[in-house]
Amino acid sequence: MKLVKLLITNFRSIAGTQEKAGVEIDLENINIVFLVGQNNVGKSNVLKAYEYFVSSSMESTECDFYKKDVRNKIIIEGWIKAENEEDSNHQAMLKSMNPETKIARFKKEWDKIGQKGNKYTYDIETNQWVAGGAGGFDTILQNACPDPVWLKGLDSVQIIFENVQKMVKEKVMSRIEELPRFKTISDELDKLRQDIIDDEYTKKIESKLTKLMEETFSQLKVTLFGGEKKEFSKEVSNFINADINITNKDSDFDIDMNNNGHGIRRQFLFNTLRGLSDVFSELSKTKKLRDNDIIDELKSKNKTKMLLIEEPELFLHPQSVRMFADTLYKLADNSEFQIMAATHSPIVVDLSREHTTILRCTSSNEMSSIIHQVKYNLFEGEEKERMKMLNSFNPYVCEAFFSDNVVLVEGDTESVVYREILNIMVETGVLDIKNVPLVVNCGSKMNIPSFQKVLRHFNIKYFVIHDLDDTYDKNGDLNAAWTLNEKIFNEIEAFNTINPGSARRYVMERNFESAHKYSYKASLGKPLSAYRLVHSWDISNTTIPAIQAIKMCIDDSSEYGTFDMDWVYKRVTPNPEAAMAEESSTIEK
Repeated sequence: MKLVKLLITNFRSIAGTQEKAGVEIDLENINIVFLVGQNNVGKSNVLKAYEYFVSSSMESTECDFYKKDVRNKIIIEGWIKAENEEDSNHQAMLKSMNPETKIARFKKEWDKIGQKGNKYTYDIETNQWVAGGAGGFDTILQNACPDPVWLKGLDSVQIIFENVQKMVKEKVMSRIEELPRFKTISDELDKLRQDIIDDEYTKKIESKLTKLMEETFSQLKVTLFGGEKKEFSKEVSNFINADINITNKDSDFDIDMNNNGHGIRRQFLFNTLRGLSDVFSELSKTKKLRDNDIIDELKSKNKTKMLLIEEPELFLHPQSVRMFADTLYKLADNSEFQIMAATHSPIVVDLSREHTTILRCTSSNEMSSIIHQVKYNLFEGEEKERMKMLNSFNPYVCEAFFSDNVVLVEGDTESVVYREILNIMVETGVLDIKNVPLVVNCGSKMNIPSFQKVLRHFNIKYFVIHDLDDTYDKNGDLNAAWTLNEKIFNEIEAFNTINPGSARRYVMERNFESAHKYSYKASLGKPLSAYRLVHSWDISNTTIPAIQAIKMCIDDSSEYGTFDMDWVYKRVTPNPEAAMAEESSTIEK
């Protein structure tokens, strides 16, 4: 069973109305969700909302209501999709599932402090919400939904151990019926049960109790052990504890994890999940495949758990963060886990990955959480390949997702120049540090439209600084870099149509070097040459194009032009082949 949609209204920092949810998260074809954004914008509240939805014991507190006002009824709705025939026949789904979509809708509402959620099931025949449902709802629905497994940012080692032990034990115990001794013991227990029922002493007690009962109710008979027996496979789990011990190989003594730093503890979690990813994949194979040692990668498509993680990067070395992120992606694909993780690390995020979505959390003027969702299929074909390459080369390109104001530039030289201009402006008091935009190195002009598309979908304000470039190359063909002028402008127009004033640009005449009438020193390279060039400037000199660009960006100024396509077309360069042909014709005459 898989969660395919989560709708949240009036829960903590998340607002909304009866008609429209404050937050709607689409999880169709999604295995892993990353929530990004600044502190206190509601990332953890999304994770907590799922726990409130699926857990039967969650009682509302005053702080759970939006603005602490109980008139703001909390509503959390989940759409659960059956992934196979067994799911379709689940008691929670039988009468509530849409036979075409295989989706059933459930919700909980809280309108009082200290209350457990009132439960509702969506009736597909009447198109109405019906109180209760799901055959007892609490336990039945909880069994149907992916089980929440929390790994909170500052969880103690003991809590992490307990979560890991629970996951390991459940997975191991799900396979015990394959063990030969299990059937032997199960059969023997059946026989023992029957021996107890048939025992002479049991019969005597039953007979005595029956005679006493007949004195008042002659039609009744007492039996002591006639009820339905419990499944041995469920009971045997109480007999076995999953204890994880860490021992020093050299000294042979146990190590108390509480005596280690947070980094080591998180590293343990990372290593455990990394190992469990492979183990769970192996255990998902049938017994026949495991016995035959067939190595084919089999993916467990049925999602039975929801791993909720706060700041997976916390306390980890950067290389460990990268490895941890890779583990999360693999775990989401190869196991029964769906994953929702709140993160502040651009290293963790990779939009080019399959079955991935990013939720950017921001806060409105009324301090309510706003979420913008972007899925992995935002990019296709060559564009997706570009983003994957960029993320592999420099994961910090994803830092743009964490910002409210971004400057997109072409490459290394430009990123050095504009970051240094902004630094000098802060040092000289021209610009307050809290207003400094994030300069993003796009790797080349070719990649800028891809970044624009992401920022538009995330509703992140941006400013582009790029070269005009020559219209034609030396062979007389239209220059690919020139054609991007219009593509970049079209993306700006598309964003401003949705949200006016969100995107603008500054265009350098031909290129950075010609616009500033300088040549870089080959011995220094472009970036260092540009760095030295910036420090030779008077930062107040707005005749310098680079300073113009930054002033236009931070002041929302159009003083230096609009740089629309009319401006671009007025600067079309001659076709070199046509010019040569005209010159040749003149000579002949």
